[in-house]
Amino acid sequence: MANKFWNWVQNDNNGERTLFLEGVIAEESWFEDDVTPSAFKADLFAGSGPITLHINSPGGDCIAASQIYTMLMDYPYDVKVQIDGIAASAASVIAMAGTKVSMSPTSLMMIHNPLTFALGDSEEMRKAIQLLEDRPDAVMSTLATPIRTREQLDESSCVKVVFDAGYRALYFSRSPIPHARQWEDSLLTDDPPHFYQHIGLYAYRREFLLQLTQLPRSDLEKMESLEQLRVLSAGFTILVGLVSEPTIGIDTEKDYRAFVRRALNC
Repeated sequence: MANKFWNWVQNDNNGERTLFLEGVIAEESWFEDDVTPSAFKADLFAGSGPITLHINSPGGDCIAASQIYTMLMDYPYDVKVQIDGIAASAASVIAMAGTKVSMSPTSLMMIHNPLTFALGDSEEMRKAIQLLEDRPDAVMSTLATPIRTREQLDESSCVKVVFDAGYRALYFSRSPIPHARQWEDSLLTDDPPHFYQHIGLYAYRREFLLQLTQLPRSDLEKMESLEQLRVLSAGFTILVGLVSEPTIGIDTEKDYRAFVRRALNC
């Protein structure tokens, strides 16, 4: 179950419920609709009566905020919003669902234009695009870089990829692949490398991207929590291009919080 960034308190005296929304919104992806959004909705509609919503959040996922906002707007009772500390970025969107919005004298609300980012530099993006231009058999491309430390190899947030001689991806996993039956430290320094980290930059053919949204989640995707396995499970080809160094990515909660701090300070 995803870590909750909300907490409910039931007031048995008057039937009113209190909802505390604190910390970074959506520490787990809200694109997994069978997990986090449905859990919040179930909690919201598990009771009735007016709600007092206390917010102290630097923001987070705009998709999460949009869904929470819509759920609160659909709630058939009053929702009073109280901003205790900060309602920044995506949290300010949620605050707008209140029938009444109050702020403590020392609280803050920060509203800004939508923020996004592209993973990878221009050379990496061009490389991913060039793979599709050179290989008409592929519908999608991505990148990988060598893994040179045991810590990185064993880290589940570091997604590994193996590919064939034609650089077609065979499998992606959070576990170390390929498995070394007899471990030697030299496996991490050999050339060519044995282990590769997947870099989450993708290039798609437009027609396939439209088709991808209709593909069902595969069992492998659910087990590994890796969306690219949906593509392989459906029998499509993902090409892998190699780069020497990894880009700055968001793979852990620590990475995400660092990104939010950079966004708030920009």
